[in-house]
Amino acid sequence: MVDKKIQTILWEVGQAFNSNRPTVILLSADSLVEHQRVQKDLIDFSHQKHFNFHDIYIDQHAPNIASVVQQIGNFKNTLFFVANLGRGAGRNNDVYRSLNFMREYFIENCVKIVICLTTQEEIALSKWAPDFWSFRHLAVRLTKSRKPRLPDLPSGVMIWHKTSFWFSTETEKDIGFASDLLSNLPDTFEASASRLDLLYVLGHLFWSIGQLKKAEESIRTGISLSQGYEFYDYLIRFINANNIILYEQGCYAEILDSLEPNVIKEYKDEVIDCNVNLSYYALGKRQIALKSMDRCVRINPENPSIMRANGYLQLNSRKYDEARQKFQTMVEKFPGDPSGQIGLAVCDYLSGVHENSRENIIKASKHILNPDIVFDICYNYILGQKDKSLKDYFNALDEGGRKKWQLLRDPNIFFLLEEARL
Repeated sequence: MVDKKIQTILWEVGQAFNSNRPTVILLSADSLVEHQRVQKDLIDFSHQKHFNFHDIYIDQHAPNIASVVQQIGNFKNTLFFVANLGRGAGRNNDVYRSLNFMREYFIENCVKIVICLTTQEEIALSKWAPDFWSFRHLAVRLTKSRKPRLPDLPSGVMIWHKTSFWFSTETEKDIGFASDLLSNLPDTFEASASRLDLLYVLGHLFWSIGQLKKAEESIRTGISLSQGYEFYDYLIRFINANNIILYEQGCYAEILDSLEPNVIKEYKDEVIDCNVNLSYYALGKRQIALKSMDRCVRINPENPSIMRANGYLQLNSRKYDEARQKFQTMVEKFPGDPSGQIGLAVCDYLSGVHENSRENIIKASKHILNPDIVFDICYNYILGQKDKSLKDYFNALDEGGRKKWQLLRDPNIFFLLEEARL
């Protein structure tokens, strides 16, 4: 089977050179041996067919693959090969973002390129470079027999602590307003709580539009000040916010390292517990995470966000009955909150109970009072308008802003996109 898949890759490469057309081939295999085998076969094939083979090396200091391709040139007679995308990811996923930004360059210049991916890199590419992902000409998975690793949940599953700050729908204005308030605060101890509140709000606002560096600056300033003031209730909030940023950057182990045992022990916090469980899950400690999350729900039965996160953990583990139970409990306990009904609809859809899925998404629509691009895409997808749903999704990504980041982080969108790729 693997040999046939490699032959398919070689055939596609040959056709691209014969007709001088572009080809973007994504090859998934967790085994370095398989990557090297394909590389050797491509080198041999290039010698046989008399075209050039160029192995691109990338790292955090040089993550832009298109820039390297541009420097080499000679697109008509060169096959480009790249592996280990994770080397160039960095904390901001630069290698994936640059591919997404430069996606049309590869097509317009008839570039022929084979990109080898691990399962983790494949997931990251589909998340951070969804437009480039859609431009692929061929996708091949060489992993044999072993079950593929379950993908990590998006950061939208994680929970932020609530704030009393009123948010409008115009994030840039909110940032300006909060920044003005912060800059006008007197430098006194009496203003310290207000200063921490505003730093937290700014961190959340910057995060909501994908400005992670600015979000990180606000949150880490808040951590430092909270420690100095010995305001440990605030410190818990800032540690949790920093953990969410770390999670989004794929720094799961750093989340566990960031916890201050004495503070966490004294100021027991269910939100911290929930998000740490999500980090354990992402690190592959799935059974521990699932059991701990069940305990979180039992201790905090009135917190719908924790119950929702637990439902998505179960759903991502393909435990459909358990996930359905969590979402059904949400529907019964929190009837005015549509998130349980939406989760139930997605769960039913993925498990093949499409009629129930349609009923649940229609019920959820009655609680959606304001325009919501995330819900609309889920609604259309589940009701059978997949093409419209995916078109709206990619159009919203192109527009950027807060909507883009809501879509990239939303677990329901994540699961439906996974289903669309199968």
